[in-house]
Amino acid sequence: MSDLESKGYETLREFVSSADGWNYLGLVTDDGVIEAVIDVADDSRASWTDPASNPIVLEVDVAGGNSDIDTPVELAGTALYDSADDVGEGDDLSATDPVHEDNFDEANVIIDGDDKLEIDHTVELPEEDD
Repeated sequence: MSDLESKGYETLREFVSSADGWNYLGLVTDDGVIEAVIDVADDSRASWTDPASNPIVLEVDVAGGNSDIDTPVELAGTALYDSADDVGEGDDLSATDPVHEDNFDEANVIIDGDDKLEIDHTVELPEEDD
C-alpha cells in the first residue's frame, strides 16, 4: 500500500468542488433537522473557493426571504452530500448519509426576510506528506 501522488491529492480537491462532486448542502437546524437543501451546482447563492487551496470552502449566502427557508429558524450547521438521493428536506440528519458536516461555532437565527447569513462550509482534505 502507498500514499497518493501529488496529482491524486489535487484531483480529490478538484472533484469535491466539481459539477460531479459534493453538490448538495443541507442547512441543519439546532435540533438536527435539515431545513433546506441547496444544489450548489445550480444555485447562484453558493460557490466553491479555488480547489487548489486547502482547505476549500463552500461559500453560501442565504436570507430569511429565500423561498426555501421557513422563518423563524435557528441554524446550527451544514452537511454536504454527493447525491440528492442522500438527503431530503425535513429529514432528521441522523437518517441521512452526509459526506461532510460543518457545525457553526454558535447557532444563528434567521428571524425574518430582512435577515441574511453568510455561511462558509470548510472542507479540509488530505495533503501530501513531505
